Amino acid sequence: GGVLEPCAGVTCVETLLAHLRKELAEEAHLCPGDLAPQPRLRALVRDSFLGQPELIWTWETRMPLEQVALRLHPHEHAAAQLLTREALPPDLPHPLTPVAAEAWRLWSTGG
Repeated sequence: GGVLEPCAGVTCVETLLAHLRKELAEEAHLCPGDLAPQPRLRALVRDSFLGQPELIWTWETRMPLEQVALRLHPHEHAAAQLLTREALPPDLPHPLTPVAAEAWRLWSTGG
């Protein structure tokens, strides 16, 4: 989530990681101590709705998913669902944004 500001004075990698930390803090109240040392870049996709490229990341936490879910702001994430690869529904749970649909496809196939 969020819009990344142009890189200014730091490497783009540092800027991307700082942006990821900021979004995780804002959206799920996760601090650096809650996260594994490094995220994993999964894909670069084009958001056909916004007409721009988007990065899909995985950053593991040091806490169970249920605890992360409790930290989500209920008004911003009212439709959030906990899913595991072992218990995936056969179809998408509801219409998703283009980037979310691609993230779902990658994650559900282990990509």
